[in-house]
Amino acid sequence: MSIKYIKCITNYFKVAFFKIQPITVSAILIFLSSYVSGNGWINKWPRETIPDFPYFGILSIVLTIIVLLFWIVSTRLFSLMKFSIVNEVDTFLTSLFIISATDIWIFSFSNNQAGSIMMAITLLTGSIICCRIKKIYNTSISNEIFESNKLSSSLVDLRDLYNKSNVTQNEHGEILVDEREVDYDLFNRSNIVKQLAEAMQHPTSKHSYVIGLTGIWGSGKSTILNLAKKKISKDTNSVDLSHTNKSDFDLWLFESKEEIIKGMYNYFLTGLGIQYRSALTNKLITNAAKLLAGVSINGIETLFLDPNTYQDVFKLKEKLTNYVKSMNKHYIMCIENLDRADNEQVILILKLINSVFDIPNVTYVLLYDNERLNKVLKNTESSNVSFAEKVINQEIQMPISIDLDICNTCLNNLRDSYGMNNSFQVRGEAKDFQKVQENIVSNITTIRDLKRIINSVYTILANRDTLRLYLPDVIAIQYIHFKNPELYEKIKNHKKLLTWTQSLYLGNYNNLTAKDKKYVEDLISNYQQYADMLEVMFPVITYVTRNTIEESCYGNYSSKRAAINSEMFFECYFNLAENDNTVENSKVKKFIAEVNQIGEQKDNNIKDDINKTWVAFINSINKDKKESTISRLSMFTERDDIPSSQIRKVLSKVIFEYTINNRQYDDFYWKDLIFIVSNLIKEVNEEDFSDFWVSELSNRYDLLDIVNEINGYISKSIGGLSGDLMRNENTIAQFQLQMYKDIIAKSVNIFDGNGFSQNVSQLYNLILNNKLYPKKVNAYLSKTVTSKNIFRFFGCLITNEIGIKSMYYKISSGKLDKLEDKLNCIPDLIDICRKTTPKNKSQRMVQKVVNEYVAYKAELLKNKDAKINRVEADRQIDYRKL
Repeated sequence: MSIKYIKCITNYFKVAFFKIQPITVSAILIFLSSYVSGNGWINKWPRETIPDFPYFGILSIVLTIIVLLFWIVSTRLFSLMKFSIVNEVDTFLTSLFIISATDIWIFSFSNNQAGSIMMAITLLTGSIICCRIKKIYNTSISNEIFESNKLSSSLVDLRDLYNKSNVTQNEHGEILVDEREVDYDLFNRSNIVKQLAEAMQHPTSKHSYVIGLTGIWGSGKSTILNLAKKKISKDTNSVDLSHTNKSDFDLWLFESKEEIIKGMYNYFLTGLGIQYRSALTNKLITNAAKLLAGVSINGIETLFLDPNTYQDVFKLKEKLTNYVKSMNKHYIMCIENLDRADNEQVILILKLINSVFDIPNVTYVLLYDNERLNKVLKNTESSNVSFAEKVINQEIQMPISIDLDICNTCLNNLRDSYGMNNSFQVRGEAKDFQKVQENIVSNITTIRDLKRIINSVYTILANRDTLRLYLPDVIAIQYIHFKNPELYEKIKNHKKLLTWTQSLYLGNYNNLTAKDKKYVEDLISNYQQYADMLEVMFPVITYVTRNTIEESCYGNYSSKRAAINSEMFFECYFNLAENDNTVENSKVKKFIAEVNQIGEQKDNNIKDDINKTWVAFINSINKDKKESTISRLSMFTERDDIPSSQIRKVLSKVIFEYTINNRQYDDFYWKDLIFIVSNLIKEVNEEDFSDFWVSELSNRYDLLDIVNEINGYISKSIGGLSGDLMRNENTIAQFQLQMYKDIIAKSVNIFDGNGFSQNVSQLYNLILNNKLYPKKVNAYLSKTVTSKNIFRFFGCLITNEIGIKSMYYKISSGKLDKLEDKLNCIPDLIDICRKTTPKNKSQRMVQKVVNEYVAYKAELLKNKDAKINRVEADRQIDYRKL
C-alpha cells in the first residue's frame, strides 16, 4: 500500500468523521442502541437470543470521555488559559470539579472502582483552579500597581501640561497628551456652556426640541456638552433631567440604516429603564427599521406597499410616546459624530428625529460641523439645505478661535518637560525655536489641533539625543510634514536651491537665476502661513524677498547648527537619521560641553582634566575623518561656545602644546590646530592673554612661524563680542615685533629650520614698515646670511606669475628696491648669491632670477644714463640757439 493511499485514507476519516458533530452523533447512537439492547427492549427475537450487556456503564463513560475530549480539542478551550481573567475555561473547570466531586459521593455507596478515577479528576481539576485563581490575583495586583504609579504608558492631561504638573514621559521618552473629551474647559468658554445648559433645560410637551452645537471637528464640542451636563447636575434650581443613557448615541457604531434605527429604539428603551424584549416587539422594530431605511424627503413612498409595516411605524412611535409621557420626566438624547457620519446616515438621523422619534419631553443635542452638514444636504438629491432648519430648533455655535496664549504656554511647558532648557547650545537656537513655535501657534484653530501637534510633531524631541540636528528646523519640517505634505515634498525636491554649498550663502545667491528667485517668491506667496518658519529654515528666502543677509547665512553657522540649510545635513531631516557629518558634529559638541563642565568644577587641576579630555577626543577621531573633524572643531571655539576666559586660555595651552609636540607627525593639520588656538585666545581677558604668551612663547624663537600664523589669524578676525579682540590684536603685534628685535639683537638665525619662509617674509614687512632699525638689521643680515642660506634669503622674495605661454618666476623688484634703499648690505648679498654654486634645481632657479634682476637693473641704469645724455644734449642745443 502506497504512502499516498494511506494519506488519502487518513484525510478521509479526518474530514468525514473526526469532528465533534459525527463523534457526538455516533456516541449517542451507540449509547441508545446499547441501552435498548441491555434492557431487552427488542422483543422480535426470543429473549435468550439477546445476551445481557454487563459493560454498559463502562461504554457510557468511555463514550462520554471521547466526546468530551473531542469537544475540548475542537473548541480549543484550554487556549483561554493564557488570559488572566475569569472566562469560559474557568466555567468548564468549575463544572467538571462539581460533577467529579458529586460522582465521588455517589460511587461511595457502591464499591465501584470508578470512584478512584473521579477522585483523581477532582484533585487535578482543583489544582488547576487554584493555579488559575493565583494567576488572576497576581495579575490584578500588578494592574493596580501599574495604575497607581502611572507608569510610562499613561497619557498626559492637557490641563496638567498647562499647569506644568504630573507631566510624565513614557518608556520611549515621549510626552503624549490624551485626545479624548474631558470634563473641564481649559479655554474658559463658560458662556457657551451656560447657553447650552439653559437650552437643554427647556422641554416641550407636544414635540421634541432639537439643539445643534456646531463647530469644526476638534473644536471641543464634546467637552462643552460634558460641561453643560455637569452644570445642570450641580445646579439646584435646574429641572430634574434624566438623560436617556450615561453615554451619548454615537453614529460611528452603526454600519447600516437599519442598525441606526434599531439602535435608537433600543437606546430609548434602555434609557427609560425598560429591559423587556418580546418577540413581537423585536419584530415590530425590525419591520419599522426596514421601512424607515428607505425614507425620502418627499414622504414615505413604500408605506402603501405594505400596510402592516406602515402600521408598525406608527405603533413604534406611539409606544415610545406613551412610555416617555408616563414617566413625566424630561429626557435628553445627545448624538455624537453627526459631522463624521456618511451622507445617508446624516439624512436618515435628521428625518428620524423629525418623524418617528419626534417625541414630547425629549430634547436632542446634535454635535456637528455646520459647513459639513450643509455640504451633505446640498449634495444629496433627497433633501436640501433648508431641511436642517426645519429639524434643528436652536443652533449654538462654538467660537471660531481659541486662546493662542494658552496654546503657547502649553507648548512652552512641553518644551521644558522635554528638558529643552539645557539643550539650546547654539547661538540663536532658542530665538529661532520660539519663532517657529509662534508660527505654529498662529495656525492652531482647535483644541484637537493643539493636541495632535503635541503628539505628532513635538514627540520627535524625545529623540533629540540620537537625532542631533538643529531643533527649530526639526520641529519646523516635522510640522510642515504633518500639516502640508505638498510643501514638504517641494522643499525636499529643491535641495540645491535652498541649501548652501560654499563658505558664504552669498556665493550661492550670486548664482541665483531669475527663475530661481521667482520660485522662492512664489513659494512664500503660496504658503504664507508658513512664512516665518521657512525664513528660519532657509536664509535664501530672506535674501530673495527682502534682499538681506543675516549672520545665519554664513556657511559655518549652518554647519555648526547641523541646520537644514546646510547641504551636509539636509537629507537627515527627511530620513530622520544621522550621517557621518552629524556624528562628527555631535562629537565636537560633546567635547566642548565636557570642557565647559570642567570649568564649572573650579578644580585646581583644570589643565590636567582638560588635557585628558583633549587626548580622549583627539584619539577618538578616525584617521580618515581627522581633517574634517578638526576643521569642524574650529567652528565651536568662539567666545559664546566657551564663555570662560580661563578655560579658553587653558584649552589654548593644551592644544598648542599638543600641536608643538606632534607637529612632525601632524604636519598637515598643525595649521588648523593653530587656527583653533588663535580663535580661543583672541577674546580672553588681558591677564590670560599675557599668561599664554609668556608661558608658551617667551624666548621660543623656533616657534616664530607659529607666532606669525597666530598674528595673521587674529588680525583677520571679524567682529568679536567685546573690546578684548582689538586689545589682544595690538598686544600680539607688539609681542611679534619684540621677538624680531630680540632675534636681531641676539643674532638668532631665522633662515634655518622650520618656517623660515614666513619668518623672513615677516622680517621684510617689518623693515619696510619702519618697525625695525635699518642699521641693526643690516648688521644682522651681514652676520647671519651666508652662502649656506643665501638662496633661502632671496627665495622669499621670488614670486611666480602666469604668462602667455607658461608660469614663470621673477623677483619682487619693488620690494627689493625698497630694501636696497634701507639696507646697504643688499648688493653684497646679491653678489654672494651670484657667486655661490647652487646644489639643486630650486637654488639654480633662485640664482637665475637674481641674475635676471641684476641684468634688469643694469639695463634700467643704462637707459637712465642714455636719457640723461639726451636731455643734456637738448639743453646744449637750446643754449646754442640762444
